[in-house]
Amino acid sequence: TIYYAAEFRWNYSSSGGEKLDFFFIDDLVEELQIAFFFEQGSVSETKSELGKTFKTSFGSGFRFLSGSGNLYRADFATGNEGPNFSVIIQYPWTYRL
Repeated sequence: TIYYAAEFRWNYSSSGGEKLDFFFIDDLVEELQIAFFFEQGSVSETKSELGKTFKTSFGSGFRFLSGSGNLYRADFATGNEGPNFSVIIQYPWTYRL
């Protein structure tokens, strides 16, 4: 596997004393993250074929941690295999009562 990636992230955390003073947002937002990314990679079953075909993708993502601790994530990417949009609510390894 050959894999290259570049990413730019903007992070906001209310615990750092920052305030997002937009309507009701300040009461809901604990953490907010926006990311822009570019990825390129190659996979093959044999070493001699590795690097002959590369696939690329780029896109953006949005993550939102609410004051109640719920996580919401949305990502959009496009590349050689077409566009893709995904939404995740909570991570699968997170379980709270």
